[in-house]
Amino acid sequence: MNAIRAKALGTVLIGSLTVAAGCSAYHSGYYYAPKPADLFVAAAADETPGTAHLLVSVIGVRRADKKAGEPASVEVRMRVVNTGERPVSLEPGSLELVSGDLERFDTPRVEPAAGLSVAPGETGLVTALFDFPEGKRPRDVDLDTLSLNWTLRLGDEPVRGTTTFTQRYPYYHHGYYHRYPYGYYRHHFGYRWCD
Repeated sequence: MNAIRAKALGTVLIGSLTVAAGCSAYHSGYYYAPKPADLFVAAAADETPGTAHLLVSVIGVRRADKKAGEPASVEVRMRVVNTGERPVSLEPGSLELVSGDLERFDTPRVEPAAGLSVAPGETGLVTALFDFPEGKRPRDVDLDTLSLNWTLRLGDEPVRGTTTFTQRYPYYHHGYYHRYPYGYYRHHFGYRWCD
């Protein structure tokens, strides 16, 4: 009898841990490549060269946070390394995210809110949360690809670019869903925790 109780308790504990692990801030199943996108940005040649190294990643699709009043969003992170001799800036208003079915996401909430101003030899990091279009949930939008439009200003010269990300899909093998290269497994219990 004690063995049965111990086994039942173990099942409950494992189930509790599964629920806790499932309550991530991010929806599972949304992984994007490249991660990161690695870009070299340069202004037109003149007496003062302006260059920057830009790394961009789609961190994930965030769940709506009802307590905080925040809707579901796509989180993008950008790292700017100023490798030139001009100041480099990134204005939040220049950022735009478009889905595979050409839905435009809302203007992002950005941290730091004022954007970036990076001196020569310095590095800056910005995180942008793009809320889904009004009335839309992640399953209502084609998230197979995401295209990020951005503008870096090198000194007084704007340099515009677009970076496109493609979703990585799981493959089926030996009864489990794996996701390369993370070894991600999808459970088969038929429940959708936290949705």
